This record gives sequence, structure tokens and C-alpha cells, in this order.
Amino acid sequence: MKKLKSLALCSVLLFSVSSNINATEVETVVNIAGASNYVFRGMTQTNDKAALSLEGGVSYNGFFSGLWTSNIDFEGLDADRELDLYAGYTKDIYGFETTLTYTKFLYPNSKDVANLDEAELKVIYPIDKLSLGGKYAISTYVENDGKSYNYYEGLASYDFDIIKLNTSAGSLKNAGDNYTVGISKLFELSKGSLNLELIYSNFSTDSVSLKDEENLFAKATYSF
Repeated sequence: MKKLKSLALCSVLLFSVSSNINATEVETVVNIAGASNYVFRGMTQTNDKAALSLEGGVSYNGFFSGLWTSNIDFEGLDADRELDLYAGYTKDIYGFETTLTYTKFLYPNSKDVANLDEAELKVIYPIDKLSLGGKYAISTYVENDGKSYNYYEGLASYDFDIIKLNTSAGSLKNAGDNYTVGISKLFELSKGSLNLELIYSNFSTDSVSLKDEENLFAKATYSF
């Protein structure tokens, strides 16, 4: 709880100071999303049911912080909501869009699902309409004696103007491998934007506690 309060306090102080420096450069965003399934790294987080998520964030001069939450449903477990607090920094380094993010994955009032701390490095290199990149994340379970795992993922997308093609392939240590293939379309509205996605996800595992998964799901995100 002390870590959670410290993260929130630091974020508030950071952006309060930043807004005093140059308030015109402070940006805020709110995302409201609905999906037919909440899939994370190839695995459903809602037992193949629909999900509604809400996100609020603020950024200044490369620094950003925010909160994301969604309903969840793990079969046989008591967790019914996920709450993510995140903060990070993004910068263009020799044409590489580089982002470092720290996230606390929290499951309020759950006795079955452990909270998680994660640090992620993401690098994207855009080449005209093509984007190539990857990410590396290291996560530590707060309650499980500091047990940790690593996650690697490659990313690629191409914008055909009419529609955008998105693909990824990742590997979660001691859990399994996943890949996704999807299409998306962004619509600019008079107030905000609407992004529509259709995604196929595949997860394969050798773990006795997990199962192979295939998911085809749709997602709509309104941002303002």
C-alpha cells in the first residue's frame, strides 16, 4: 500500500511541477474501450467474456502517467477487477521510438491473484507506413516471495491507409508462446477518435496449469 501511495504521489507532483513550467505542453487523454474478450499475451482475462475498460492519462515532455482498469474473470478465482497504475518516459533515439514503462498490476479485494510489478522497454522503428519493433518486460509478483518472469515480444504493422495490419509474436517464460494477427481502422471524429480492431490470438503452452487458447475478438476504443 505504501508503494501504491508513493507512486500516485510522485505522479501528481511530477505533473503539477510540469504544468507550472509550461501548461500548454501538458496533454491528457481518456480512453473508453469495449471488447468481446480481454486477451493479454495470448490468454483470456475474462473467461472469454466481454470486457469494458477505462483509462485516464497525462503526459508532459516525454513523461507520462496514468491509470487503466477493466473487469476480469479467472475461472475458479475470486478476482473480478484489474487496476493498473503506470508511469514512464518516451523519447526518439536516432529514429527509434523508445519507451520505458513501470506498471503496478493490482487486483483489489482478491485473495487468489497476486499483485505484480513490471518494468517494460519498448522500441519501435517506423519506416514510412511500416513499423517494426519489440519489447522486453520483467515482472515480479509482490506476494509470491519475489518470484519473477520475463516476457519478449516482436511487433510489426503496416498502414494500407484503408486499413492497418498489426502482428505480434511473444514468449512468456515458463508459461507459453503467443502470436496475434489483426486489422484496425482509426476514425477521427469532431471530438476525439474511434479505433476499431479485429484480432486473432493464439497461445500455446507446455505448462500443466495452463491450456492452449485460440481467440478471435473485436475491440472498439473511443479516445478524447
